[in-house]
Amino acid sequence: MRKPIRLVTLCAEQDEPHLVAWDKHLSAIKAAFGIAHFHPRSCTAGEPLARLDEELAKAHLCVCLLSASFLANEKCMVRARQVLNQLGILVLLVRLRAVDLKGSPFGQLTVVPAEPVLASTKKMDERWMEVVGALRRVLEKHEDQTPVATPSRGPQVSASFAGPVKSPINRKRLRTAKQALFIILVWEKCKEILSSTIGAISGSLHVTPSITKSLLLGMV
Repeated sequence: MRKPIRLVTLCAEQDEPHLVAWDKHLSAIKAAFGIAHFHPRSCTAGEPLARLDEELAKAHLCVCLLSASFLANEKCMVRARQVLNQLGILVLLVRLRAVDLKGSPFGQLTVVPAEPVLASTKKMDERWMEVVGALRRVLEKHEDQTPVATPSRGPQVSASFAGPVKSPINRKRLRTAKQALFIILVWEKCKEILSSTIGAISGSLHVTPSITKSLLLGMV
């Protein structure tokens, strides 16, 4: 029997009212894949938000509803960095409201949809459907893989959710390549200077450049 897939949604307190719409749009996919969804408003009255961290530690999937409020919320960003860098769980980044992600931990990652979910009230349902579609495609791709039932604790992020992550630059190899290029440029410049010198000497001695070159080699 398939184990339930634990999904946790993170969002800023100001964006919590939109969790109702998000959870409704998840209804079909929750039934199809056996998803147990937890979010900040899942906590009962008086229950500490530490419960959210407990659920996040057991989660297989995490959805971040991104907005300026999310980036400005220290607790949201701490949890997001934890998910991206420590837990290694599958992550879906959702552009809830218009926000500049450059320079943030999400700057080089894929975010869906292309237009913010809340950009237009008339197309809000369509945007949520795009997000659910992206989630469904990844779930179908990973459906037969066992890691979905046992969350990894390594420092990796699924490229299927978070998008392609740029590989870190190997600074040692880059430095070696720069040194090699420098040596080549210096050698080419030396050949150019040597050729000019041989030409000048040949002109003053009234001999061919090949003879001058032979004489110089004999002096070395």
